Amino acid sequence: MSDVNGDILISQLLMNPNEFYDSGTAYELLQEYFNGYPINTLIPLIQSENKFICRTAIWITSELGLSARELIVPVSKRIIDPDVFISCYAMEIIANCASEERLDVFLNIFNYLNHTNQKVRLSLMNIISNLSTSRIQEAYNGFNDDDHFVIHKNGMEFLLDENRLTINSIYEKLNSNVKIEKKYGIIAAKRGGEKFYKILLESTQNLDEDIAAFSENTILAKKEFNKIWCDI
Repeated sequence: MSDVNGDILISQLLMNPNEFYDSGTAYELLQEYFNGYPINTLIPLIQSENKFICRTAIWITSELGLSARELIVPVSKRIIDPDVFISCYAMEIIANCASEERLDVFLNIFNYLNHTNQKVRLSLMNIISNLSTSRIQEAYNGFNDDDHFVIHKNGMEFLLDENRLTINSIYEKLNSNVKIEKKYGIIAAKRGGEKFYKILLESTQNLDEDIAAFSENTILAKKEFNKIWCDI
């Protein structure tokens, strides 16, 4: 298969990053990767100091599924990027793709539940809420009992116990004085679907801004999803 189209699209991206990013041409480049264009060509793009080049590359990487595993090292270095778009997509890629050999990178993203930027915190809460049970189990097994990690280990244990969770046990988390515990409580409520939907509704008025915003975003996303299916 010829790599000409991919080469041309990357040249266009490098020549005019802003226009490439805004025009939606990134989707065309994504298709080239699906068709076999070498994934390692994304590495210098992910490492670029131009935010539009990096945004394009990090979005494409997020769409590649487990194929993105070979890009974990450059992606992990963008978690601390001041651009929220780049930082949040980097966390999502790592959460879904970091292999057992890079478990430390995966576990590190949980620290960003304390990030100073609310958008980053909310994005990570959403990422955690969408993790598979097996991925949560990996995190639980990876966290040790040190004071720094025990709250996340306990949080993973709480999420793994989803079949036995009750309304009272989630309210207990939400009433905690520890912000991280509150977050795991509302994440569990989202993962519980209709069973805990009432808690999400009530939590839109929670005094903790992250809990309120996360609940509201979850409800809005559910309404949009339902609207799409009703319109089909």
